[in-house]
Amino acid sequence: RASNEWEKVNLTRAGHIKKGSKLPFFLKEENRMTPDDWHVLGTLYDILLDFQLVVRGLEGDGQGKHRRKVEENEIDPPLS
Repeated sequence: RASNEWEKVNLTRAGHIKKGSKLPFFLKEENRMTPDDWHVLGTLYDILLDFQLVVRGLEGDGQGKHRRKVEENEIDPPLS
């Protein structure tokens, strides 16, 4: 879509680039996303989703869960 918009504004009727027009960085062929790039982004998404779930569990997710009060003597001491 961005490519079509750029072409509407910067190409002449004959299909030539207007003088002084530059193709934006993200539209250049060498800068386009490859399947490997999408795979890396998918993997990063999965990793960050795991962190989000852990943090949400540690912070509490705002759901009203019925928990009994923990007494001080029930808390496990640190391992180190």
